[in-house]
Order: sequence, then C-alpha cells, then structure tokens
Amino acid sequence: MQPQKVSSLDVSFHSNLDRLLPQFQDIPDEFKNHRNPWNILVSEWFLKGLDTDIIESKEGINQCKALLHLQAIMGSFSPKHDHRISGCAYLMSQWFNLKSN
Repeated sequence: MQPQKVSSLDVSFHSNLDRLLPQFQDIPDEFKNHRNPWNILVSEWFLKGLDTDIIESKEGINQCKALLHLQAIMGSFSPKHDHRISGCAYLMSQWFNLKSN
C-alpha cells in the first residue's frame, strides 16, 4: 500500500479509514505484539508526538503524505486501538527507515 492523499477533513473527522488502514487480518503478526521497534515508535508518537529526526522515508515515499495518512488513522476512535497501532506500525515499516544513532 502506498500513502494515500489525505484531506484536512480526513485528519479532523477521521474519515476514509477503510482505504487508509489495512484489515487487521492482513497485518503481519510481528506488528500485533507491540514489541517491535515500529510498534514502540507508533505508541510513543501516540502519547508524546513524533520525532521525525529518527526516521527517513524510503525511496519514492512522500514523507508529508505518509505522515498525514498515519495521523488520520491514529486520531480516530475506531477501529480498536490495537488495530490502529498495529496498522500504523506496519505501514511505517513499509514507508520509512529508522535512522541509526
């Protein structure tokens, strides 16, 4: 899945999640246990905000577009929190690399 164009309405009203978030059964199990680096990063983003200095977008990925896509998912109250965190972690792993210290 490539980052989708997300409008300010999508971010504000959390619409179009069916096209933004993979189905829970389509997310690999490694992203459902909340112990991999991507799950930790997304959980920290959810609680404290995202430090974009620790990520870099992969080739062909528009960072702004990808982050808005993820922001629209994370701000929603549905589906369940675990689905949103797992889905965002999976998508982040597809679109970004973690920078080395």
